[in-house]
Amino acid sequence: MERRREKLLNAILYFAQNTKMFGVTKMMKLLFFYEFEFFKNAGFPPIGLEYYAYPKGPLPFEFWISVKDPALPLPRDIANILTRVTVNYSEEACGSIFKPKQEAEVNFEVFSKLEKKIIQDLAIKYKFTSAKDMSEISHEDGLPWSKTIENKGNYERIEYLYALGKKSLIDPHYAREATEQYTVVNDMLGNSALDTTNDIVW
Repeated sequence: MERRREKLLNAILYFAQNTKMFGVTKMMKLLFFYEFEFFKNAGFPPIGLEYYAYPKGPLPFEFWISVKDPALPLPRDIANILTRVTVNYSEEACGSIFKPKQEAEVNFEVFSKLEKKIIQDLAIKYKFTSAKDMSEISHEDGLPWSKTIENKGNYERIEYLYALGKKSLIDPHYAREATEQYTVVNDMLGNSALDTTNDIVW
């Protein structure tokens, strides 16, 4: 399995094991925070999903499409580690969350020390936080989503460089070159986080 896909699967498994109310929106928010926090410290993304500035927040659209619909089966590798469970919020409203499968284990070897720390810190910080509250946090002024809305508009791709602030220790020129190199190398190796050939479980 490609390393980027491995990181994606192990990150969502860890979040599923260590946070509450882990639905599809919370999954997307945690992935966004993980990727952009790592970029801010390292100058390149750990997975490299493409996030877009949707009105309700940052969204890795292509990955989201593969898991968003409770009426459709999950990709096989995700179904191997997570189960979708229906939750009744009231008599009129219901939704779904993801539960980790009992036998699924996180492989921390796919992460660097920094990635592991970021993932663990995020799980602690947002363990009991609702997806709605996380959306409001991701909308704060000066963060990548709001910068994209301001500079490019709705539904445009969020640049990882927007994670770098004025006091950042990462040089933007280095980050731009590192990200371009990261993309080129992974494209050459056919290394993708989006497994379009993945079987689905019916």
